[in-house]
Amino acid sequence: MEGQKNLPHNASVIMIKHSSAFETYGHIPFFPRSTWVLKRTILWIPFIGWALKFVLRPIAIDRNAGRLAVKQVIEQGQKKLKEGTWVTIFPEGTRMPPGKTRKYGISGAALAKVAGVSIVPVAHNAADFWQRRELTKRSGVVRFCIGPPIDASAQSPEETNLIVQKWIEAKMHEISSAYQDISKDAH
Repeated sequence: MEGQKNLPHNASVIMIKHSSAFETYGHIPFFPRSTWVLKRTILWIPFIGWALKFVLRPIAIDRNAGRLAVKQVIEQGQKKLKEGTWVTIFPEGTRMPPGKTRKYGISGAALAKVAGVSIVPVAHNAADFWQRRELTKRSGVVRFCIGPPIDASAQSPEETNLIVQKWIEAKMHEISSAYQDISKDAH
């Protein structure tokens, strides 16, 4: 874990790169009490989903609900933040292969703006060892890098997302050998 000094003292929104299954739970020991925003169908998975529901008490959304899902994240997220629980969001919504990204969902930046809290960007190299849709895992050291907090009140949620995404993607190119390999292949 790198950059723990960047963690604000008050509950904030964590926006973490989503490229592996590992980061979904691997980051938990390094952050204050937190919960996830996740697609509600995950809660239907026997045992795993049920455990998530009762242990993390996540904000479970219907990703097809559009604005209603964003509204749900803002309403439930504000309550969690006021309780001192951090809110973890995987802003791409789905695991992305190394070197790829997509437009970040608006709910994390909107929540941070409405709640008056910071966004903590997190990059990691977990996909170097366990990529999406892969059963095999490779040995190595996973680096989680916490970036400086981003003030969501200073601009629109769309602009905040671009700032967060720019930091995360730049850090990914710096720390991930899979990203670096793709950059070499592109040249």
